[in-house]
This record gives sequence, structure tokens and C-alpha cells, in this order.
Amino acid sequence: MPQLPPKKRISLIFFVLSLCSLAGAFSCYSLARELILCSAQTQLLGFSRESILKRDGFEDSALQALSAMHHSALPHCSPQDLDALRELVFKSGILHDAGWFEGKQIRCSSLIANNINKSINLQFIAKPQNEIAYYRSYDHFSIAQKPTVIVRMGDAYVNIGILGREFSGPSWVQYFGAISDIRGYANTPDFYSGPPAPHAAWIYTSPGTYHLNGHLYATACSTRNRICRTSSVPVNFILRSERVFIRTGIVLGGVLGALFASAILQFYFSRQTLESQLGRAIRKKQLYLQYQPIVRIADRRMVGAEALCRWKKEDGVPVPPQKFIAIAEEKNWIGSLTKLVFSKALEECRAILLTHPDFCLSLNLSVLCLDDRKLLCDLQQMIADCGVKPSSVAIEITESIAAHDPQRIAQIQTLRQAGHPIHLDDFGTGYSSLSYLHELNLDAIKIDKAFMQTIGTDAVQFNILPQILTMSQKLQLNVIIEGIETSEQEAYLSRISSSLLGQGWLYGHPVDQEQLHAMQASQPQPEQKPL
Repeated sequence: MPQLPPKKRISLIFFVLSLCSLAGAFSCYSLARELILCSAQTQLLGFSRESILKRDGFEDSALQALSAMHHSALPHCSPQDLDALRELVFKSGILHDAGWFEGKQIRCSSLIANNINKSINLQFIAKPQNEIAYYRSYDHFSIAQKPTVIVRMGDAYVNIGILGREFSGPSWVQYFGAISDIRGYANTPDFYSGPPAPHAAWIYTSPGTYHLNGHLYATACSTRNRICRTSSVPVNFILRSERVFIRTGIVLGGVLGALFASAILQFYFSRQTLESQLGRAIRKKQLYLQYQPIVRIADRRMVGAEALCRWKKEDGVPVPPQKFIAIAEEKNWIGSLTKLVFSKALEECRAILLTHPDFCLSLNLSVLCLDDRKLLCDLQQMIADCGVKPSSVAIEITESIAAHDPQRIAQIQTLRQAGHPIHLDDFGTGYSSLSYLHELNLDAIKIDKAFMQTIGTDAVQFNILPQILTMSQKLQLNVIIEGIETSEQEAYLSRISSSLLGQGWLYGHPVDQEQLHAMQASQPQPEQKPL
């Protein structure tokens, strides 16, 4: 995959940065806006509930006073009765007046005394309970020229103060009062900022929070009757008051979006560069091989080597094999990479393989290669054209390839029937079971280096290692131990078996072809037939 031209690269960077910054800014704006509105609705609901509690408190005081008036044995409007009414009003702390009606006229009042006999214009508000009625008064009972609420029970009445004084929240909040049938309070311009819209009447009598037509609403209703209180505020007012928080959220979202875009672009260009460089390296055959010696532990004689594919990027930085092999598998380049490895390994080791029939070259085969029969035929033809016996080229497969796949197992057996020794690599790393080793008809297993790290400990791997070796001998399998790094590990392995093969830094790090030839030339003549 070719790299993008500079202009397209800049355009892509600008587009991704802009898109992610805008998306981040919008997301954080939406989140901040939602948080602000939710907080405002919660606050409004608190105001409404507080109003209901105050309103219920006023009602309790009114009902207690009215009940006391009706249970009084004093003659109505007598001097003693008026004194009692004044004491009742004083002790309540809420009431502003108390007195008696006679028909539609006030007979007496705790404030104005006796024999008033004045008709009062009262506007009916609601009748939440039997024998209890609420009225609005603009004249005689008004306070500071504001209407007051009169509660009447029979002929007795009390004045509980200015209409709507239970609303004690901020001035920027609009307050509404209503009963379930939208009577009384709902049509009071002095009490409402404006009458509720007919299609939204349910808001004022349904407990909860609402967002409608650019306004927030929060309604709480009394548990005693049908009276509800609603707090409302325009959405724009809330957002304007929190504009600093919103702007901060937008800026933060834009920054986070840009950082996210930078990470995406860095990963993308890194990936694209790595992929494109690997594709060019495979086409130009720029990958190289190193060889890890395999020795007989008993006398440290080299009996083979494992070919390891290596690659450096164009800037000279090496790339781990597991990384570029995964890319090759993902891009369907693994067949070409495998052909390149086989070709280089046969070319570089041909002289050793032809002159030392006891030497075995191990080559790794990817799981995807087993699914390509033509590739397997091409690999065998390469070996034949090189003049090398199939028995001199061992095929290494992993446990995950061999497990639970009949078709791949059949391909493995085809390779073995062609004369290639089959080695099971990384034994014990995930599919550790000896039950299928006989079925696979293997020639050797390579025990993972993790077992070497447990020598001298009580780890489970260390305790089962002798059992694996015993079972391998019964199945007539050669055993190659990976990761041998210390003389203590070698001494332990020498004690438990004299036929083990080993691979690890104790016997040498991976080397190039020249060093491998030099190591082979220094080997003594074989005393027994190896693999």
C-alpha cells in the first residue's frame, strides 16, 4: 500500500482533526447542557416541594385555628371571643387575622373588632376539603395592596396572608399553583406569570420534571388534596447563566477530540507506514534470516538450527516477528513471506544440508499456509529443486494449529508422508495435552521456555516436566527444550534424560548464515544418528 502524497496527507490530517474536534466539542456541549438542565430541574423540583410543604403548613395552622374557633364556648364576637381570636392569631405566627362571617358580611375581626357588618368581595379559589373553602380578597383583607388568602369553615375564617407567599425561591423562577381540574389558581394573572397553555395543562397537575417549548418545569403536589405547585424557568436563561461552564466544556471537548484525532492519525500513519514498508520488503526480498542452533544437551553437539525471519524498517529499526507476521497474515501476504523464508533458508543452508545429512533445518509454518494446498506444493517443489532431502527440512507447527481441525491435521500428515519431520512448537502454552500426540504422528515436541523458568521452584510446570518426558519416550518422540540459559538448567536436564535436545542462549544467540557455517564446520564427527 503506497504512502499518501504530502498534500493528501495534510488534507487527511486537517479533516480528521477538524472532525474529531467538532465532534468532541459538540459532545461535551451536549453533555454540559444536559447536566446543567438536569441540575436546574432538580433545583426547581426542590422549590416546588418546599412550596408544597409551606402551603401544607399554612393549611395546618388555618385548620387548627378554625377548629379551635368552632370548639370555643365563648359567644361569637364578644369581647372575650375577640381577645381569644387575637391570642390565636398571635400564637400561630402565620395567621394575619381571624373572625366571623354572618352570611356574606363580616360580623367581627380580630384586627377590626366588632360590629363591622361590611360586605366583602371574595373570589372563590378552591374547595380542597369538605367544609373548607379558599377565597381571594383584594380589599378589606389585602396586605400592602396585595391579595390575600381567606380560609373559611362555616362562619369562621382566617387570613393566612399574601397570596402565594409560600413561594420563597429566587426571583428568576416563575411559580404556578393549580388543582387537578385547573380551576382557581390556574386562571389567576396575579398569581401566575401567565395562564398555562391549554395543551400543557397536565404539566401543572402532574408531579415530575418537564422540558417543553423552551421552558423547564418542575411540579410537586400535596399528598392531602389536589393542590400542586409548579416552578418554571426559560431554558435560555439557565444556559446564559452557565455560559462559562458551557464554554469550558466546548473547549475541553475540542481539545479532547483533537487529542483523540492525533492518536488515531498516529496509529493510522504508523500502521500504513509499517504495512507499506513490509509489502515493499517482501516484494524486494529485503527480509533476512537468523539461525538458532539446536544442540544435543549431552555433548552440546549442534544437530540442527531453526530459521528465524527478521525484518528492519526502512529507518533501520527492527520490528518484532510476531508484529510483522500478524500484518502479513492480515494482508494475505503470508504465502509470499513463507516462500521467501524457505527460499532464503534453502539457499543459505544448502551446503550444510547436502554435506551433513545428520543436520536438520527447522522452518516454521503459519496456520494459514496449511489452508493453501498450492503453496504447500510449491514449497515442496522448492526443496526438491534445491536437491535437499525432505528429511533434512523439519516443519514446525504450533499446538493451536494442530488442535481440533481435521483438515489441517490431514495437511500435516501429507507433509510428513512426503518425508518432512514434524515438530510441535511451544508445547504446553495453551493446548497442553498428550492425548492427541499419537494421533498427529509427530517426530518431536518443543517444550516451551516457560518450563525452564520454573526449575528449582514448586510450580506445576516443573513438577509435570518429568511426566511429559516419560510420555514422550513411550510415544518415541524426540524432545527439544527451548529457553535454556544457565548451566544449572542444563545440568538438571542432563540428569533426567541423556537424549534431550536443547535450544537457548546457553548454546548461542541467533546467528547469520556465515556464523552458522562456521559453527557447523567446527563440529566433531557425529557419533550417533540424531533426528
